Amino acid sequence: MSESLGKLSWTQKVRLFAAAYLLLLNGIGLGFIFREELEPVAQAANIMGQDLLTHPLTTDWRYDGGFGLEVLDPSAAEGHLLVSGFFMDEEAVSLRLIDLSSGETLKAWTPDPYEIRDLTDSTLQTPDRFEPQSPIPMADGGLIFIDNQGPLVRIDACSQIVWIAEGHQHHSLELDLEGNLIGPSVDPPLPAPYESLRNDSIARFSLDGDKLESTSVAQIMIDNGLEHLLNANFPYNKDAVHLNDVEVARHDGPFWRVGDLALSLRVINLVMIYRPSTGEIVWHSVGPWQKQHDPDFNADGTLSVFGNDTIDVEPRRLIKGHSDIYIVGRDKVIRTPYTQAMAAAQVGTETQGLLDILPNDDAYVEETDRGRLVRIGADGLKWRFNNTNGKSAGVLNWSRHYPPGELPQGALKPCRAG
Repeated sequence: MSESLGKLSWTQKVRLFAAAYLLLLNGIGLGFIFREELEPVAQAANIMGQDLLTHPLTTDWRYDGGFGLEVLDPSAAEGHLLVSGFFMDEEAVSLRLIDLSSGETLKAWTPDPYEIRDLTDSTLQTPDRFEPQSPIPMADGGLIFIDNQGPLVRIDACSQIVWIAEGHQHHSLELDLEGNLIGPSVDPPLPAPYESLRNDSIARFSLDGDKLESTSVAQIMIDNGLEHLLNANFPYNKDAVHLNDVEVARHDGPFWRVGDLALSLRVINLVMIYRPSTGEIVWHSVGPWQKQHDPDFNADGTLSVFGNDTIDVEPRRLIKGHSDIYIVGRDKVIRTPYTQAMAAAQVGTETQGLLDILPNDDAYVEETDRGRLVRIGADGLKWRFNNTNGKSAGVLNWSRHYPPGELPQGALKPCRAG
């Protein structure tokens, strides 16, 4: 037996040991594993993935429409969704481009997590915890995404790997004004006294996967007189920065300029606007949001923030029974115009989550933890996409909503293998 194991690849060994562990837990025993090597291993890998990438529904009524798109206002069901997650209709991880007018999946990508693990030095994830996050469509029909808490990965229209950029990337991924990739990364430690702090940074990569630059967020805070906020949770929380979004300003605003960056630091409830050209923090606010995500520069000169508004200890709980949307006005006054609608639909996610304010002022929200995407207006819910099998909700991984006419060119290019 040991001689046979020695001939297996690292990937095969991982699959066998995963299967062995799961089968032992079920009292089946080891002898069965080595009969027809790959079939039981594939089943075991799927079971392990499901256990790690789904969780029980917190409230069954949220998903009374079943899996898929449920439209309440047909006039709002327009555009496209690019969704990454553990999809409960197939109980497998994939990335899907969905037509909102029909609910139809127009295209799906299914990269092989085992191949990605074979080609990377990352030890931050296992093949059974595969979370392709924040996908960006490419002109060739492929995607670039974060292998969450691991490298960047580019695949082609046939889901084949084009390149892998080693590193520790997480949360958001966007294109900057030059067409490069930008998002949160983790750099080597800072000097004392911050050597034990997780050094979250703003990293830029080319579309070829080359790392162009990286800037420490902790150092930005120190240089701008906000070291006292950095120390609000450090040293007992080594993840005291927890950068979870980097958004690029594409137009001038009342208190920002083109090229400024909106940064969300979840642990200390801090949102700030950073100007890379001068190294300055030009605006910041601690709260009123709590454990927030996804600040966005809006065309009307406002800044929007998705407030998870949660107690960040286990079991995590939504403070108001729902999350909320905060709008920083041109006058810098912070308002919550969607509170009533969010409460009525009980839209919320204890962690993660994202928000887009649409041209007509409706809000697109991803309830990441609860496996739901919604469009909500001041007058209520317009549509929802439920990723559920009625018993469990599949985790979502930072989707994208494209209004009509905004789907990137090439996104629908089909796979032409060979």
